[in-house]
Amino acid sequence: MTVEYLTVPQAAATAQVDRATIYRMIKRKEITPTKFGGATRIHYTEIGLKSPPSIQPIGGQIGGQKKATS
Repeated sequence: MTVEYLTVPQAAATAQVDRATIYRMIKRKEITPTKFGGATRIHYTEIGLKSPPSIQPIGGQIGGQKKATS
């Protein structure tokens, strides 16, 4: 699965830095975050990538949610 907007932890893992570093970069305006509702997302180009990364969904499902069972 390729994504264009990364969560802060995904951006940190992809850039191989700590989450706090991403937040400091946002505060110093080195990275421009995008807000979706209350969620902060980072476009992959903001961390120096030329193409969208391939990210594994958390817990095997999108958003970490499990499928409902009857």
